[in-house]
Parts: sequence; structure tokens; C-alpha cells
Amino acid sequence: LQHRQGLTQSEHAQRNAQMVAELLEWLRQNLPADACIALYHAFKGEPDLSALADAWRAQGGSVLLPIVREKHAPLVFAFASDTDALVEGAYGILEPRCAPSDWVCAPKSIHAMLMPCVGFTSVGYRLGYGGGYYDRTLADWQAQGWALPTLIGVAHHEGRVAFKPAEHDVAMDLICVV
Repeated sequence: LQHRQGLTQSEHAQRNAQMVAELLEWLRQNLPADACIALYHAFKGEPDLSALADAWRAQGGSVLLPIVREKHAPLVFAFASDTDALVEGAYGILEPRCAPSDWVCAPKSIHAMLMPCVGFTSVGYRLGYGGGYYDRTLADWQAQGWALPTLIGVAHHEGRVAFKPAEHDVAMDLICVV
């Protein structure tokens, strides 16, 4: 985390551009142009995927962002059409402004979910900030019998670590690293 937060603005910009280009190429090769993807709003030096969101929407796709509705609960998601519709949510992270009736709680329409990684292993397990929101969300979806979308971890290369995953951890299908 210290290294990531210590990057200069120029280094962040360069890495973000590279990350967006690589992810956009992969998504375009592997998903329909109008597919729905779940992203995140960058926080504390995480790779910023806002340009990816803009490019994906411009080609006819849709973008969801997570919402922390309460502590120790699975995430819900909401469509994010532009940055004007975002409000500060839990932990100071921007979330879509919407009513609970607009929440997407099931992965049925989500083709790919991109998740930030504080750390990651060579076999695709991720570390987050320790709140367990993504873990609870994936576990809830699996408990409901729902198929998971393609899971893509997004990380800085300095986050590669070795750790033994917990029993509830779900490996990412891909890790995109810059």
C-alpha cells in the first residue's frame, strides 16, 4: 500500500492508461460489445478505471459500480452512467446515487466483475482491504446457485505476494497487473 500510494501522478497516469488499454482489449475480444461489466471507483491509489468505464459505455456496454449498503453484508451494484451521479458512500468511496429499487443484487446480467487487489497470488487469489465485501458477495451468489461472472483482479505488480487463501476465498479468473 505504501508503494502504491507513493507513486507520482505521472506514474499513476501511465499505469492507469496501460491498465485501461489492456483490459479494454481483453473485454472487447471476450465479451459482447453491449455486455454489462462491474467496476469499482478507485480508492487510495488503486488503478483508476474511469476511462475504461467511459470507453465501455461509448461502445454500447453498461457499467455497474458497487454499493456498500451495510457492514458485513454482500455488496449490491447499480448502473453508473456518469460521474455526476456519484455520491460519497461507505469508507469515502464514490457510489452511484440511486434508490434501493435500482440495486442489482444478482450476477445474472453481469458478464465480468473487476475487483481491486491490494495483493494477489500467482494462482489468482486476491487480498483486499480486509472488509470482506467481495468475499461475502461471491459467497452469497454461490450459495444462491448463481453462476459467477468472469472475475478479474486489478493490481499493481508490487502487490504480488504469497499467502494461503482462506477456505472462503474465490480465485480470480484473471489478474491484470501493471
